[in-house]
Amino acid sequence: MNIVEIDPASACDKRVTARNDLFADRRPELYKLKINSDA
Repeated sequence: MNIVEIDPASACDKRVTARNDLFADRRPELYKLKINSDA
């Protein structure tokens, strides 16, 4: 087990780069629910 210090403000920032944001770039209109009918 390791204990590390984090910067909460930095941890809340989900921008990978100035042009890539993990939340803002989501496209939920493309998400589909796949139901396995073989089960």
